[in-house]
Amino acid sequence: TIVDLLLEYSCPIVAEILLTFSQQNGAEESSNPFAFVLNHINRTSPVDDGWTITEYIDESFFPLVAQLVWLLGEEDDAKATAAVHALKAMATILVKGNSKKIQLPADDNNSLEPFDALLRQYFLYMLNTIQLRLKSSESTANRRRSLRVLQRVLELLVESEVNAETRRNASAKKASGRKAKVRKTGSRVKSELDVESQRERYPGSDVLGQYVPPILVTLKRSIEDVSIQEGAAVVWKYFVSRINDDTACKNLNAIVVNLLPCLDMKSRSTKNTKRCIVETLRGLIVERELPKEYLSTLPLSPLLLEA
Repeated sequence: TIVDLLLEYSCPIVAEILLTFSQQNGAEESSNPFAFVLNHINRTSPVDDGWTITEYIDESFFPLVAQLVWLLGEEDDAKATAAVHALKAMATILVKGNSKKIQLPADDNNSLEPFDALLRQYFLYMLNTIQLRLKSSESTANRRRSLRVLQRVLELLVESEVNAETRRNASAKKASGRKAKVRKTGSRVKSELDVESQRERYPGSDVLGQYVPPILVTLKRSIEDVSIQEGAAVVWKYFVSRINDDTACKNLNAIVVNLLPCLDMKSRSTKNTKRCIVETLRGLIVERELPKEYLSTLPLSPLLLEA
């Protein structure tokens, strides 16, 4: 029956609805596309109160997340952006519908949006779906796309952290009664520029530090695959540039040991790969000015000195 098909294929149906309508005044505010589906289901549904949009999305939550996350790797920016909007719309719908799938912290001063919570709570699941696509049994095209997905998810996680911090700062200023306005000349201007300058002076991601071990496992696998190594080097560079100094110190050896083999003259790495890795290592070791006690533990390799 139609109802059976709507339930069996809820994942692609919801994905298509979200992708199509998420940019048209918000999918969570437009009940028409979902109402069409739910009306058919609820005619013969054994559930007393009928299905809600939240319940229908919950039914296929994990495959839906996997499908939308995979779309983040589209080479067409418009399609990749649509996937982000769809994920945001889905998260908002679930939180408004009191779904147990996404929980907002009760004491977070509303700094986390539903999408922020989705990223944090299901980052490892997203990473696992990426790892599955990096297997050698997958096509080279899929493995390269997996790297684009990985970088986009990392970018979204970092952006989410910056946005949450911005909201926390704004909330704190509001609660303080805008005391900055009555201070000496210049204080008000400085206060107004805080949010804008925060992105420029952002010291590194704290949230990335929570997921370093599984991220390193994924990056190690990708940098060892010569067919996708150039793309992997780009993701490595982004990841290393975004972790904070504390995380960099704790994982310094692991990062260096994973990247050094690509600089060996006998390696099959391309010039672009080697150049990207050299830039990554210089940014990590030279530009950060990490404590000497950590630098002294690095392997004594001529490759590192050349870098």
